[in-house]
Amino acid sequence: MTGTRHTRWKLGETLGHYGKTPLALARVSGLSKNTVYDIVNGRAKAVTLETLDKLLSGLEELTGVRMTVEDVLHHQTSPTVDAGIDPALQAQLSGARPFDAEELLALVPDWTEEERAENDRFWAEREAEKQAVREALRQVTPRVSKSA
Repeated sequence: MTGTRHTRWKLGETLGHYGKTPLALARVSGLSKNTVYDIVNGRAKAVTLETLDKLLSGLEELTGVRMTVEDVLHHQTSPTVDAGIDPALQAQLSGARPFDAEELLALVPDWTEEERAENDRFWAEREAEKQAVREALRQVTPRVSKSA
C-alpha cells in the first residue's frame, strides 16, 4: 500500500498517562533535560538507539510497566486514492479522524477509593522490594577504601 507516512513522538502522552514529568524521566534515564524536553515537544527529529533504549528503560523504572517503542513513537500511513483502495472505502476513510486516546480516557471512570488504595499498596510493596534488594546489595558489595 502506498500513502503518506506520519511518524511523531508520543512520549509526552505516555508520561501524562502515568502522571510523570519529563524531568523525572531525565533523572532516571540518565538523559539530559534538553534531550527529553526536545522529544516531548516534538523538536527531536532523530535519536540514537542508545537514547531510545534509555527512554524505554527510564519509563519502565518510573512506571513499573513494560514499555515498547509504540509507547514513545506513533507511526501511521495515510492511504491515498491512487493506492488501489476501493473508492467506496476511500470515501468512508476520507472523513475518518485519528484515534484520540484522551477522548477515550475521558470516558473511563475514576478509580474508587478501594481501587486507589489497592494501587497505592501495590506500588508501596514494589518500592519496599526494591529497597530490600538495594540493602542486600549494599551488604554484599565490598567497600573500596579511598586511601588506597
